Amino acid sequence: MKRALLVLLVLIIVAGCGPAPPPEPTAPPMPTSPPPPTDTPMPTDTPVPTPVPSPTPISQPEAVVAVDLLNLRAGPGTNYDILTMMEEGTRLNVVGRTEANGWLKVVTADGREGWAFAEMVTVSGDLGAIAVAQAPAAPTPLPSPTPEAPPATTEPPTPTPKPGVLLEDDFSDPASGWRDHNDGHKWWHENGEFHGLVEGAYYLTWQGYPGKVFSDFVVEADARKVDGPNGADYGLAFRIAGWNNAYVFNISGDGNYTLFKVVDGKRSDLVGWTSALDIINRDNSTNHLLVVSQSSHIWCYINGQLVADVIDDSHAEGEIGFSIESQEVSGLHVAFD
Repeated sequence: MKRALLVLLVLIIVAGCGPAPPPEPTAPPMPTSPPPPTDTPMPTDTPVPTPVPSPTPISQPEAVVAVDLLNLRAGPGTNYDILTMMEEGTRLNVVGRTEANGWLKVVTADGREGWAFAEMVTVSGDLGAIAVAQAPAAPTPLPSPTPEAPPATTEPPTPTPKPGVLLEDDFSDPASGWRDHNDGHKWWHENGEFHGLVEGAYYLTWQGYPGKVFSDFVVEADARKVDGPNGADYGLAFRIAGWNNAYVFNISGDGNYTLFKVVDGKRSDLVGWTSALDIINRDNSTNHLLVVSQSSHIWCYINGQLVADVIDDSHAEGEIGFSIESQEVSGLHVAFD
């Protein structure tokens, strides 16, 4: 019994001293499929934006004054005020036009805007590229100003030349001092008369006797329209100082008269257009014009009748001479004597 126990004990000890049983086998991990390779993106060209062509710059049309004196107006028409007068050769930028290109909206070198009659300028550039400009509201016609009455103690002077004639000419001698020339307008001697001619529309010019300056004077002349529309006007210019300063007393063949001044190129009425059908010989008939100027007082006569009596001190002295002005219809030919 003891031996059996001993053997059993030895067996147990031997069993305890034997190697450890091997671990239970585990199933190997299932291989996983590698992810399918992704396609490597092929390089592509970066899109280059299509260049947008720059608009071809439009050349700004330019207008050059082609007459001796151009009226720059507030709007496209003779019913608008004259802003200033531009001398021949003045360059203007064209920024607008009327539908028919009859008037051009322009800008002067010093930034002033106005409207010029297209026939009086030479244009370079494409007017079709310039937009039609909206005309400003037409001015409301004002009543003709009532001539200022002289002081009660002042009587209109008798329109008789004083002793000692300062200037007299029967225009028989072309070398007497009045200038003959043809430059946008024309002045010349013919058959004992001094003739003036303008060919364009809306053209005002005057011709003074050069080298003689007068302050107080009586000046008179006969004037007749040789050819041209009755709406055009002509007459006497006095206290002239160049092309930008003068007084002008004009009549028209349809029986009207006006007295205005030009100061530094700006025109202002002293007596607006006034009908005198019972005084003025109409159409191509001769009329006798006379102006008396004493200091700031001016009296104007037509065929011996006083029609204007004003006081204005804008011009104290200047040359005396003649004026002609065409209107919407081109051309005017006048003779003075």
